[in-house]
Amino acid sequence: MLPDVASPIGIALATSRSTDRSNSTPPAPDVCFTLITRRLRRELAQASCDPASISYTLVTKSPGILPAFPHAFRARFRKVLRERGIAVFAGAAVTRVESGCLFLDGTAPVAADEILWTTQAAPPPWFGQAGLSVDASGFLEVDATLRAVGQSNVFGAGDAIAFCPRALPKSGVYAVRAGPVLADNIRRALTGRALRPFRPQHEALYLVSTGERYAVGARNGLSFEGGWVWRWKDWIDRRFMRKFNALPGMKETRRGPLFTSRGPGRVT
Repeated sequence: MLPDVASPIGIALATSRSTDRSNSTPPAPDVCFTLITRRLRRELAQASCDPASISYTLVTKSPGILPAFPHAFRARFRKVLRERGIAVFAGAAVTRVESGCLFLDGTAPVAADEILWTTQAAPPPWFGQAGLSVDASGFLEVDATLRAVGQSNVFGAGDAIAFCPRALPKSGVYAVRAGPVLADNIRRALTGRALRPFRPQHEALYLVSTGERYAVGARNGLSFEGGWVWRWKDWIDRRFMRKFNALPGMKETRRGPLFTSRGPGRVT
């Protein structure tokens, strides 16, 4: 339901993200704000309300938006933000939040009727509490086979890990590609076979919609945009989702008992 827009409304998005590429996430927080504003303005127009009655402000403690991405990619999204009339406060850490107001370090407070808050990836605290090896940020340290450092029967993948061979961005593409290796190595560990290494790609492809049938992309330091990028992204997304919507049938197999007994109290 749309709010009463008889008087101007301010919406602010505060982000807390690292400039370190090893702990960076895909450009979701900054870019999602462009999608939110696009959707709200469309719904306001459909309700015969003035889309200009809502103002938007993006606040980030990073020196600029999307700090871990190529300059040209950032420049394209700065242009999108300007065209959408989204004000940006960069290098402004939030020191305090009160009802209707964000207090920033080194600049004037930002008034807002609604405040959205996003953060970077964070690991669960029990990794360290359980005595597992973690990095300075608390992420589970794993070796090239995705096995936890110093452990023989603990494995990990996804945003919760720190991949020791080299730092990886907190991006779903690495988690998806680590999945088959993780599953295979768990089977190998259970059957006493040698583990195989996970070899992640050096650079991930990012295709980001700007809220309409238009998208911006980046790969290997290059940046590009256009309707064709959106169609490419749409094709990739639909192909990926088909893997979960059209699952193959499973063959029924007859197996013996998983465990066998060799005397009282002995199970193998």
